[in-house]
Amino acid sequence: MAEDGGPSGTRTLVRAAMLVGAGVLVGLAGEFHVLGWSSIPGGSCGRIRPCPEGTVPAFLFTFAGTGALLLAIAGFTGIRPGKALPAVLATAGVPIALWPGWQAYLWMRGSG
Repeated sequence: MAEDGGPSGTRTLVRAAMLVGAGVLVGLAGEFHVLGWSSIPGGSCGRIRPCPEGTVPAFLFTFAGTGALLLAIAGFTGIRPGKALPAVLATAGVPIALWPGWQAYLWMRGSG
């Protein structure tokens, strides 16, 4: 049993899931940055004006993802020291974000 009364394995899994979730936020930030900034030159999205570029969500996810990642790494290394495993867990969250991020971007752009 851990000091907080719960099994330490459960606490480690929760912290690992937080790291993966922070990786998802960072992945969404990167995807929205790439998609948003690459669409600025064309700016055509049909009848929707002004054209949503995806840069606002990119910055929101950047700040939220950075904060969550720092907190998750600090929490995880407090339970299980080391540098490689937190990096692997956060990196594993990035590809999880790609499909939902692409669908959200298409939704923001609208049918055109």
